[in-house]
Amino acid sequence: MNFVKSAVAASMLLGFAGSAVAADVPVSVYGKLNVTFENVDKGDSQTELKSNASRFGVKGAAALSDDLEAVYQMEWEVNATDQSHANSSEDQFKARNTFVGLKGSFGTALVGRNDTMLKQSQGNVDQFNDLDGDIKTLFKGENRMGDSITYMTPSIGLFQAGITYIGQDNDDQRVDGDGPDGTKYKSGASLALMYGDAKFKKAPYFASVAYDNDVAGWDTTRATVQGKIGDFVLGGMYQRGEKSADSSQDYDGFMVSAAYELNKATFKVQYQDSDLHDLGSTSYKDAVSAGIDYKLGNTTKVFGFYTKFSAVSGAEDADYLAVGIEQKF
Repeated sequence: MNFVKSAVAASMLLGFAGSAVAADVPVSVYGKLNVTFENVDKGDSQTELKSNASRFGVKGAAALSDDLEAVYQMEWEVNATDQSHANSSEDQFKARNTFVGLKGSFGTALVGRNDTMLKQSQGNVDQFNDLDGDIKTLFKGENRMGDSITYMTPSIGLFQAGITYIGQDNDDQRVDGDGPDGTKYKSGASLALMYGDAKFKKAPYFASVAYDNDVAGWDTTRATVQGKIGDFVLGGMYQRGEKSADSSQDYDGFMVSAAYELNKATFKVQYQDSDLHDLGSTSYKDAVSAGIDYKLGNTTKVFGFYTKFSAVSGAEDADYLAVGIEQKF
């Protein structure tokens, strides 16, 4: 059944791209495959192949007037390795950012499924994004929300702001209540103020502050800064969060990261510390990661990394040692 679903989804996606090109609609096909061979030790050591947010998508823009265009994107995560024993029913395709909207001198407005502004505000400070050392283990706020509307202002110099509104139809907005079934749903909002350039093309620095209000059950404040000095990239993030329904249930934490480019190689290190474990949302109190990326071409790299999550008393540490390859298209 999963094979049939995957085949149907792939056929629909390829059919859409082919039809769009034939109809002279501007479409870009893009994606990446990122696969690692890992040794994972959480008390018992085992090896596994893992697909790290491998993805496939189409996106484009259609001019409507001199100052207005329609923009769109459909993206899926692709499971590029065999299904694990724990996730034998997992579909090979999973929806990622999928939206349609308008862009003009007023800014950009998007409706559909999208990363919240708080998630987008991290820029590229997470040097191990999508890998085992991703900040999502120790920090809340890495949300991609359906039933959402996102608005981003036009850039004013190096400054830009944005807001995401999440409607009550989203299941992640469910909270305890006194409705007929004992639950109720609450809308949420995510805001961010950003300055600089996360890609370091317009400026060698990037900074942001962001706030989630009632997003997936959490109120979250995040501050991020990252800068490039010669061949070094240094970054840091501070975050504080609390449960929307109970402000006494709160946590805070920080992350620092660094990278150094040497010819075709990039050396990376990262440290995270969070007391989210006090709320029972994770068993880990901190994490350290180190890795190296080596470019084989403009769209191809091989890499290796080691990540260790230190557990609270009574739980097992988690160690990940991996080598991998990434191909973009």
